[in-house]
Amino acid sequence: PLPGAAVSRYVKVCSCRKPAPGMILKALAKYGLDRNRCFLFGDGERDIEAARRAGIQGFLFPGGNLDTFIRKVLPPIKD
Repeated sequence: PLPGAAVSRYVKVCSCRKPAPGMILKALAKYGLDRNRCFLFGDGERDIEAARRAGIQGFLFPGGNLDTFIRKVLPPIKD
């Protein structure tokens, strides 16, 4: 929910609003993705909680250089 939203139609509970995993689950189903090969980078705890609830790995990006951060947390991709 978005309590206190300025626009009344946004004051609702929705499975697509983080930390609910709805939008991640929809993407997994729509594209036939393997949860074991998926991950999420987020800049807030709500993002990481949504990833956890969807059954995928979440990485909390603290800021700075995103490329450097990705290289630190993910193993190199082998062809």
